[in-house]
Amino acid sequence: MNAGTQNAAVMRATSEAAQPSGIREAGIVLSYGSLHDLAGPANQVCSLAGLLLKQYGDRMAPEAQAIFDLLEGSVTRLQNLLAGVRTYAQIVGRQVPFARWDANAMLAGSISSLQGLIDKNGAQVTSDPLPELYGDPAQIGHVFTALLENAMKFRSGAPPEVHISATSSDQMWVFGVQDNGIGIDPKNQARIFELFRRVHNEKYPGAGVGLAIADRVVQRHGGKMWVESEIGRGSTFYFSVPRNPPAPADDAIA
Repeated sequence: MNAGTQNAAVMRATSEAAQPSGIREAGIVLSYGSLHDLAGPANQVCSLAGLLLKQYGDRMAPEAQAIFDLLEGSVTRLQNLLAGVRTYAQIVGRQVPFARWDANAMLAGSISSLQGLIDKNGAQVTSDPLPELYGDPAQIGHVFTALLENAMKFRSGAPPEVHISATSSDQMWVFGVQDNGIGIDPKNQARIFELFRRVHNEKYPGAGVGLAIADRVVQRHGGKMWVESEIGRGSTFYFSVPRNPPAPADDAIA
């Protein structure tokens, strides 16, 4: 399979991710049906609040308008959280057989899907030649996408610069995604991988699921994820994955 064909296959696998029946996190099981049931009322409340403001806003007391503004903000936050859970279920709940794929094609698919965001931020994304990986291309592609999005969101005043590298360590490939963003306080560097954990203020919107999903994906592939960073000096996110598929169990050997 050549690079162009594999790149297209990676992007197709990402867009055609299997729809899992649900997810389990901290003992809570959520199905796609329950997510839809939760999202419907939240969307309706947001629409009704907006309609009331549009129809009667000029007749409301300032205190009432402030309450409706808070209501809209809270519902928007709930919608973001539900969207995050849906993404979590779609990516982490995906269970397909692993195969060997070109990581260059996985990264190219992520860059292509984010090209508009990259152009908007005037970002420069570079990479060293990357190895082949044994895994799920849609899930690993999401890891690259989440780290690139993170670099755009938490940019400094300078145009974002992101560089992706890979080194061999024992039986693992260790990938590094280095940026020149605002950096992360050392006390928060473990917390950022927790589901729904947001360590920055409302200036940076989001549900707090991107890095949590990436971390779970890497764990599923038998590796780990971590970050090295200083405030004002950018961040380098690392994740490791085994170089080769696991050996078959003894009872599976004929």
